[in-house]
Order: sequence, then structure tokens, then C-alpha cells
Amino acid sequence: MQSSHQGRYWNFINGWDFVIKYLKDKYNISTVCIDKYESFGNGKNLNYIPKKSINRCGLDLENCCNYLYHAEFHLGTSNGLTWLAHGVNKKVVLISNVTKNWCEFKKDIYRIDNEKVCHGCFNEEKFDSSNWMWCPRSKNFECTKTITFEMVKEKIDQCINDLKIFS
Repeated sequence: MQSSHQGRYWNFINGWDFVIKYLKDKYNISTVCIDKYESFGNGKNLNYIPKKSINRCGLDLENCCNYLYHAEFHLGTSNGLTWLAHGVNKKVVLISNVTKNWCEFKKDIYRIDNEKVCHGCFNEEKFDSSNWMWCPRSKNFECTKTITFEMVKEKIDQCINDLKIFS
């Protein structure tokens, strides 16, 4: 869930908490967080891993690959762990919108975006890596705030159905 700037996060309030509860209640799937840091951001804008996730933050690359390889699927944002999951041939439920849909891989992806709102700035604007709150169109991260839990749930269900792990 962690990323390189606030725009790449899923900024839907309590979204991760809803997902973790849903996966546990409906599928009895535990959610493991293997980000590098438990919290990341700057100053007033820190992002914390969900309280009900299993915390495995700070693992080395080999152990991250092992966790991803043995996972049912990967759920994440447009970041390095998502690409790593793709690299170990996992299906990926991708919460994006800061990037255009051509930016990520095409195989085994369940991409969630909302092109009805501001989106794709990462591919269209010059990124200012010194600005944690970079939102070049001043839309207050509507790109990821408008991706709802219901939208994510729909793609999770589709992914799990395609995996046929609960049939």
C-alpha cells in the first residue's frame, strides 16, 4: 500500500480496512503487508499499514518474492511491489488512476480506475519528486479518492473467481 508520493496511494478513506475485513469475512483470506515501511510519507501526511493486516514490513527482496509467490494474488497500487508480483506470475488487482491504463502490464491484471475524473497525470505531467503532495492539476487526489471499496471488491471477486480457489 505504500508508495513514492501521495498521489500513488489509494486515497479512499478507510479503503484498506474495508478490503481486509471483506477478504477475511468472505474468503477467509488473511492480508499480509510486505511494504518496506510500516508508515511512510512526510510530516502531517503519513500513511500507515492497516491495523488488521499481518505486518511483515521491512523484509529483504528474496523474502518479499517468497511471500508474493505463495500468495493467492496481489492487491496493490501502481508501485514496485505490484511489478514484483507480476514478475513472479501472480494475478494483480491494481488500484490506480494516477497512471494511464497503458502504463502497466496487461497480463493477469484486474485494473481499477475511474476515467470519469481527473486521471493519468503521472504520464502527462512533469513529476516533482520533491513534492510529496504532488497533484499537478490541484484536484486533491480525486483520481484515487473516487475509486471506491465497491469497485475494488468487484475486481477482487473477479480475480478470485478466475483463480477458482474457492469453487
